[in-house]
Amino acid sequence: MLGSGWVSKGMWAGSIAPAVSTALSAAGSTIADATQLRADVAMLGTVAASQGVILPPITDPQHTVAIYNGGANAVKVYGTGVTINGIAGATGVSIPTLKSALFLAASGGSWVAVISA
Repeated sequence: MLGSGWVSKGMWAGSIAPAVSTALSAAGSTIADATQLRADVAMLGTVAASQGVILPPITDPQHTVAIYNGGANAVKVYGTGVTINGIAGATGVSIPTLKSALFLAASGGSWVAVISA
Protein backbone atom coordinates (compact mmCIF):
# COMPACT_ATOMS: atom_id res chain seq x y z
CA MET A 1 0.00 0.00 0.00
CA LEU A 2 2.15 2.79 -1.25
CA GLY A 3 1.35 6.37 -0.43
CA SER A 4 -1.13 5.57 2.35
CA GLY A 5 -0.12 3.75 5.49
CA TRP A 6 2.99 1.81 6.41
CA VAL A 7 5.40 0.13 4.04
CA SER A 8 6.39 -3.19 5.59
CA LYS A 9 10.13 -2.94 5.00
CA GLY A 10 10.68 0.78 5.47
CA MET A 11 12.93 2.84 3.20
CA TRP A 12 15.48 0.09 2.49
CA ALA A 13 13.10 -2.37 0.85
CA GLY A 14 14.85 -2.60 -2.49
CA SER A 15 12.35 -1.76 -5.20
CA ILE A 16 9.50 -0.87 -2.81
CA ALA A 17 9.18 2.90 -2.59
CA PRO A 18 8.56 4.32 0.90
CA ALA A 19 5.25 5.89 1.79
CA VAL A 20 5.64 9.69 1.84
CA SER A 21 3.47 12.27 3.62
CA THR A 22 3.99 15.94 2.83
CA ALA A 23 2.72 19.19 4.36
CA LEU A 24 1.96 17.51 7.69
CA SER A 25 1.09 19.43 10.84
CA ALA A 26 2.35 18.49 14.28
CA ALA A 27 -0.18 18.60 17.12
CA GLY A 28 -0.52 18.22 20.85
CA SER A 29 2.10 18.61 23.53
CA THR A 30 2.37 14.99 24.77
CA ILE A 31 2.36 11.50 23.31
CA ALA A 32 -1.38 11.36 24.12
CA ASP A 33 -2.35 14.06 21.61
CA ALA A 34 0.53 14.32 19.12
CA THR A 35 0.06 13.62 15.40
CA GLN A 36 0.43 9.91 14.53
CA LEU A 37 2.76 9.44 11.56
CA ARG A 38 1.58 6.87 9.01
CA ALA A 39 4.38 7.06 6.46
CA ASP A 40 8.08 6.24 6.41
CA VAL A 41 8.95 9.72 5.11
CA ALA A 42 7.25 12.66 6.83
CA MET A 43 7.62 16.26 5.73
CA LEU A 44 6.34 18.57 8.47
CA GLY A 45 5.20 21.98 7.30
CA THR A 46 3.44 23.34 10.39
CA VAL A 47 4.87 23.02 13.89
CA ALA A 48 3.61 25.34 16.63
CA ALA A 49 5.50 25.65 19.92
CA SER A 50 5.69 22.41 21.95
CA GLN A 51 3.92 20.26 19.33
CA GLY A 52 4.88 16.73 18.35
CA VAL A 53 4.47 13.61 16.25
CA ILE A 54 4.44 9.89 17.04
CA LEU A 55 6.59 7.42 15.13
CA PRO A 56 4.75 4.56 13.40
CA PRO A 57 5.11 1.14 15.04
CA ILE A 58 8.27 -0.81 14.19
CA THR A 59 7.08 -3.29 11.56
CA ASP A 60 10.41 -4.82 10.61
CA PRO A 61 13.94 -5.01 12.03
CA GLN A 62 15.05 -2.83 9.09
CA HIS A 63 12.28 -0.25 9.53
CA THR A 64 13.49 3.28 8.86
CA VAL A 65 11.58 6.56 9.20
CA ALA A 66 12.79 9.95 7.93
CA ILE A 67 11.31 13.19 9.28
CA TYR A 68 11.97 16.73 8.04
CA ASN A 69 10.88 19.62 10.25
CA GLY A 70 10.02 22.54 7.97
CA GLY A 71 7.98 24.23 10.71
CA ALA A 72 8.74 27.38 12.68
CA ASN A 73 9.50 25.51 15.95
CA ALA A 74 11.31 22.40 17.13
CA VAL A 75 9.14 19.28 16.95
CA LYS A 76 9.06 16.55 19.61
CA VAL A 77 9.12 12.98 18.25
CA TYR A 78 7.53 10.29 20.42
CA GLY A 79 7.42 6.50 20.19
CA THR A 80 4.78 4.23 21.73
CA GLY A 81 6.20 1.51 23.97
CA VAL A 82 9.77 2.01 22.70
CA THR A 83 12.89 3.99 23.47
CA ILE A 84 14.57 6.53 21.19
CA ASN A 85 18.34 6.81 21.74
CA GLY A 86 17.77 5.26 25.17
CA ILE A 87 15.13 7.85 26.12
CA ALA A 88 11.59 6.73 26.93
CA GLY A 89 9.36 7.07 23.86
CA ALA A 90 6.79 8.98 25.91
CA THR A 91 9.47 11.59 26.69
CA GLY A 92 10.55 11.89 23.06
CA VAL A 93 13.40 13.63 21.29
CA SER A 94 13.40 17.00 19.51
CA ILE A 95 14.18 17.87 15.91
CA PRO A 96 15.09 21.56 15.53
CA THR A 97 13.41 23.70 12.90
CA LEU A 98 14.65 23.21 9.32
CA LYS A 99 16.47 20.00 10.31
CA SER A 100 15.84 16.34 9.59
CA ALA A 101 16.22 13.06 11.44
CA LEU A 102 16.54 9.44 10.45
CA PHE A 103 15.04 6.88 12.85
CA LEU A 104 16.43 3.34 12.52
CA ALA A 105 14.79 0.35 14.20
CA ALA A 106 17.15 -1.36 16.63
CA SER A 107 16.85 -4.60 18.57
CA GLY A 108 14.42 -4.89 21.45
CA GLY A 109 11.82 -2.39 20.27
CA SER A 110 13.95 0.71 20.23
CA TRP A 111 14.79 3.43 17.72
CA VAL A 112 18.18 5.00 17.04
CA ALA A 113 17.80 8.61 15.90
CA VAL A 114 20.36 10.48 13.82
CA ILE A 115 19.48 14.18 13.80
CA SER A 116 21.05 16.53 11.24
CA ALA A 117 23.39 19.28 12.37
